[in-house]
Amino acid sequence: MRIILRLSIILLIAVITAVSTSTYDEGIASLYRQSNAVSAIDTTPVSPVEVETIIAYRREHMKALSAHYRSLESIINNNAPFDSHVLDHVNALIMLAQHTDETFPTGTTMLESEGWGAKPLIWEEPESFARIINDFQVSLETLQVVITSQNLGSNPVNALDQVRQSCLACHQQYRVRNS
Repeated sequence: MRIILRLSIILLIAVITAVSTSTYDEGIASLYRQSNAVSAIDTTPVSPVEVETIIAYRREHMKALSAHYRSLESIINNNAPFDSHVLDHVNALIMLAQHTDETFPTGTTMLESEGWGAKPLIWEEPESFARIINDFQVSLETLQVVITSQNLGSNPVNALDQVRQSCLACHQQYRVRNS
């Protein structure tokens, strides 16, 4: 219930911010900064049943992020003939990234029985984790600007690599890989 209330408040702030700024995108960018400044991780305790459900959802969320990234990689780095899809994938990543921090409520560390997933360090270092999530969001916004700017000096390969590096920074510090 607390998560739903928090999401409702965030949505209300997004609408107010979007209306009070000149564009919707500026409003959303402002919302990123505001929500990251408050808290990256919900501290509401969850039940054991909820833990498994949340972890399963988080893994699907990460798979969705990965699928959009891999699609972009195929188009940008490997010349797959789907240039018209690039912005759709970038926008999908931006939208999913808005919710990434919410998929890590307190008490949802990796299941010991599985031995892989989110390290407890996420909840021990919430500011550092929030910074990494913010860096990921900023790298996606940069990629979006590069894709939409049509600036000859802009390099989508480099911008996409920055997105990759931000993903790896989080995974290296806060994830135990599935063997």
